[in-house]
Amino acid sequence: MAHKLKINGTRFLEDLDALREFGKQGIGVVRPAFSAPDIASRRWLAEKFEACGLIPRWDPAANLFGLPAQPGQPILIGSHSDTQPEGGWLDGAYGVILALEVARTSQESGGPPVAVVSFQDEESAFMPLTGSRYFSRYLDLDSLYDLTNAAGQRYGDEATTLPEVQGTQPLETNYFSHFLEAHIEQGPVLDLANETIGLLALCIFDVSNEAGLLRFDLDYRGIDALSISLGTYQLWGGDDTMFGQFSGNDNFFLKVVLL
Repeated sequence: MAHKLKINGTRFLEDLDALREFGKQGIGVVRPAFSAPDIASRRWLAEKFEACGLIPRWDPAANLFGLPAQPGQPILIGSHSDTQPEGGWLDGAYGVILALEVARTSQESGGPPVAVVSFQDEESAFMPLTGSRYFSRYLDLDSLYDLTNAAGQRYGDEATTLPEVQGTQPLETNYFSHFLEAHIEQGPVLDLANETIGLLALCIFDVSNEAGLLRFDLDYRGIDALSISLGTYQLWGGDDTMFGQFSGNDNFFLKVVLL
């Protein structure tokens, strides 16, 4: 059954503004992984989950999930709420709060179960895409905990000092039917296209395959312009260029931008 949902735009923007206050500096935000503003913001997010009926669930990487109590396999939506040392206030945060609003709206409207995630350290304090690498089994726990940041802090020490993380277990990827991330584009795409607004960096992964890895099946036939972005680096191609080297069975852990 199809469900037509209409989010509460005022509530969505209020929560975006509230998250911005954690680590706010000027027009940006300083909220790197495991900093005081980062941990405070994650605890605030856990409270928002509880307030709308989602069950907060931390994992050993300090990824924070909000799980619906509704029956059925939920879709997982989210992004990250940590930032670069001097990051933009919407980068990652937009995708997390959007996910929260979609989950709330779906519950209020009798829609399907929607789970929310804020992955930890996607912004490379310890390594790129740290939390999602652990969740998707591209990084084992021992390797994760041995990572250090520029200050010499060890990931495992930072994570296990949090009471919420102690004794937690990882979630299996096949707990969810799919994963979707809405993200703010920070590369040169809009500038080079002389555009000021667009739908960018929408990631949809099927996580229901037997191997338990994030899988993305890309059908690029007929696409004249497609950009695959990893961070702010752009890999350009059309249906007769770089994508010819990929088969329909290739696995991707990348962000897709349709122009």
